[in-house]
Amino acid sequence: MANSFGTDILLQAQDPKDAASFCVAFLDFKITGEAPEMISVHGRHIKGETL
Repeated sequence: MANSFGTDILLQAQDPKDAASFCVAFLDFKITGEAPEMISVHGRHIKGETL
């Protein structure tokens, strides 16, 4: 059975800002949106949201 998320990847972390900073610093992602408990990031061939 295929997943219903498509190509998105969801990451769960205790500190979303820290996780997003890692993605920016080491995976060359860009922050594309922020909410109180969620940060959206996007990379060249991958996109995801840290929760």
